[in-house]
Amino acid sequence: MYEYDFKGKVALVTGAGSKQSMGRAIAMDLARLGADVVVSDKYMIPPTVREANKDWGGLAEIVKDIEKLGSKALAVECELGEPSACEAMTEKTVKTFGRLDFFVNSAGYRGPSGLLFEDMDLEVWKSVLDANLNGAFYLSKYAVKAMKKDDPKGKKIVFIASQAGVEGVPGMGAYSVAKHGVLGFMKSLARELAPIGINVNAISPLTVETNFRDKQAALEAEKKGMSLDEMIKADNISRGTNSNNLNVPLGRNGTVEDVTALVAFLLSPGSDYLTAQNIMLNGGNLSL
Repeated sequence: MYEYDFKGKVALVTGAGSKQSMGRAIAMDLARLGADVVVSDKYMIPPTVREANKDWGGLAEIVKDIEKLGSKALAVECELGEPSACEAMTEKTVKTFGRLDFFVNSAGYRGPSGLLFEDMDLEVWKSVLDANLNGAFYLSKYAVKAMKKDDPKGKKIVFIASQAGVEGVPGMGAYSVAKHGVLGFMKSLARELAPIGINVNAISPLTVETNFRDKQAALEAEKKGMSLDEMIKADNISRGTNSNNLNVPLGRNGTVEDVTALVAFLLSPGSDYLTAQNIMLNGGNLSL
């Protein structure tokens, strides 16, 4: 039998700075299970459109919360589209904690919604691919080297991908392309690392209740004369198509707890025979 006991393990979690983010929830859950955690984001305090988040302390606040749980933590501001920043972060991780066992790539940026390819600014295309695909490659490149500094067997990598990476999404094409790329990268990396015992998998959520769509929600709320809170509560935010009537048999959006439970399993010894897999976390969505 196995237990979710990560004492002595060091985890690197990206996209962790926002208050409602999957990355923050993952980092806190791993700390509760005993891991020391490096939390990273593009900004120490990510910008927010939620009034309730105006006093949020970002990565520094997460470090304090992790330390209250008895684990150690390190906050690193990192632009994932810059290879040198990714290299520096992994080096700082090893210098601080002496090792790297788990890498959870939760960072993501979906870009503008409802934007056709023919109308897409080249900078939008580049920024979305840098945040989602190029950053996943850059950081994995250096994370794997860090994992190999001692015995790599039993170490794990998890990518937070998206259902948009399995099916095309009109009006959100750059994000869909980037997440398709992440899944292809994950499968190739998994097969490269399998002989030395590092497992690599992905989770592809549909809609999870986080801050991920807040900026788009704020824009649409303004157009409709609604408050941001009303827009979020109604869950009437564009997903890149003209339809919000998604077929989810379980009847709800996903939660960060749904994500953290699956991440914990994928990092545990219980997943040792699982690699190169993309797990659809979508409430049984029938659109595929």
